[in-house]
Amino acid sequence: MKGKGVGKKKDRRKQQFLIALLLFAVMTGILAGYVAYNELSGGRNSVYTFTNVEGREKHDSLTLSLEKGETWTDYSAYPEQPYGAQYDFSISSDSRRQFQGWMVEIVFSEPPVIDSSWNGEFKSGGNRIYYLPANNAAMDLTTIFPGTIRTFGAIIYTKNHTDVEEVIVTGHWYTPIFQQRTFWILAAVWFILAFAAVQNLLLWR
Repeated sequence: MKGKGVGKKKDRRKQQFLIALLLFAVMTGILAGYVAYNELSGGRNSVYTFTNVEGREKHDSLTLSLEKGETWTDYSAYPEQPYGAQYDFSISSDSRRQFQGWMVEIVFSEPPVIDSSWNGEFKSGGNRIYYLPANNAAMDLTTIFPGTIRTFGAIIYTKNHTDVEEVIVTGHWYTPIFQQRTFWILAAVWFILAFAAVQNLLLWR
């Protein structure tokens, strides 16, 4: 009788171990899926079009500012596009997320010529200028962190006195996995189930 009781007890502990192991495996899949989804969803681009370009304008958590500085006329530098101006841009975020991989498209009413620029790479095409933030050993502006401001600008010449018509900002929002409350809740449940599985294994053995 005693042997049968011990056998039943071992069977019960084996069953408890298998249940704990199954729950642990399910939780592992849920946690891995959440991490994978976080990485994949963070790569989807968001596009914001700013039309109130002289001054400040906010979309979502991004604020874009443009200050058009002094203007001048210089036929010696660009005879066909003699009107020059300095354009200073700033972009900031009040989100708790990071804005990564961002780029800017600046639309003019006529083709511009880039004389000089700072804090990134500027290229022109048609009536647009394309900006990529600096990314080198001395300066990395490719991520807008919460509460930070990124500045960039250029000296630009045009055929006539003109203004920026719109600015298009593209990038994706991302929250590091270790800053997410849901991740830590799932991780805590995972550790509890892992401990339960090990404990039941030791009792069974």
